[in-house]
Amino acid sequence: MMKKAFAWIMVCCLLLGMTACGSEKNNGGSADSSVLLQEEESGEELPVFEYSGDKKYFPEICEYLLEDAEKNLEQGDVTIPAITFIDMDETDTNDIKVWGIFEQYAYNLEENNLVMCSGAKTPGLFHLKKLEEGAEVVKWDQREDGANADESLKAMCASKTGVYELFKQNENATEQNRTYFVRMYVEDNGLDIDTYQDPGQDPVKLFKEDTEAEKKAAEEEAKAEAEKAEAEAQAKAAEAAAAAVDPAVAEYESALGHFVSEDGKGATMDILRGGEGLYTVNIGIIRLVGLNGVGKYEGDTMEFTAAIDVDESKNVAGTVQGKGDDLVMTINESDWKYLEPGTTFHFKKEY
Repeated sequence: MMKKAFAWIMVCCLLLGMTACGSEKNNGGSADSSVLLQEEESGEELPVFEYSGDKKYFPEICEYLLEDAEKNLEQGDVTIPAITFIDMDETDTNDIKVWGIFEQYAYNLEENNLVMCSGAKTPGLFHLKKLEEGAEVVKWDQREDGANADESLKAMCASKTGVYELFKQNENATEQNRTYFVRMYVEDNGLDIDTYQDPGQDPVKLFKEDTEAEKKAAEEEAKAEAEKAEAEAQAKAAEAAAAAVDPAVAEYESALGHFVSEDGKGATMDILRGGEGLYTVNIGIIRLVGLNGVGKYEGDTMEFTAAIDVDESKNVAGTVQGKGDDLVMTINESDWKYLEPGTTFHFKKEY
């Protein structure tokens, strides 16, 4: 039902002149800028719908649909259009064609629910004219009702191949677009509205409510993303550290890695970059001992000292000869009786 406040505003507009309130059907034009709000029975004002999306020509078409609805539909607290886009032809800038299924719905606000009080759903063709900024609607061709509906739709689509078939494919797929337009209106204006509803039908939710499983999945996804971001940050930090290697040890970068013995002694050696030109040397001799120490290259030879892991009071000293994939380690001094001076190991880089 037309609200009294809204009707009074419209009467004032008519007294000021018909041209200020809009134009006849199928003609473009702008609504009177003084008609900015529609009121609900409680006196609370609802904003007028404004299209905020990025679809070309939708702002002009939506404005026209609102003006048309103002003249031809029973008014509610707010009118919200919807468009199911079918096709477009911009060949002639003086006659741009936009085919679609165009909907107009007037709603009354009942608590947090928009209840439809009148509406129209019309397959049709909008003709627009290109302007320096935007475009203006020239006319709106609408499919006829009744027995001649299909023939009138075919005639409307005759100028472009395949448009009629697109109409037939999408004629029952408009509800999601209606929901999209109502959600746009609610979000743009920050309204506390959760649903919309046709008389006799169940309310349609505008916003999805996450189930516990979905919430858990979202939390796990967020956690995984955080872990991934942390790993990427660490990798970048490692790359930056590698790029900033001390020039004094840069020539020995090929010596870094994991090495395994080739002489059957079951030994492994890991050489890692340390600080201030030093390297960390970790040597493992299977079933015997582990050596943990530091070394420094001079020429092609690294001199190192290391502690015995089973008895840290015992130390060894030695050399690693080479700085490529093949290294020879020699024990020169040893406090541990099981690892005598002169013992050698031949290593080859594994990775």
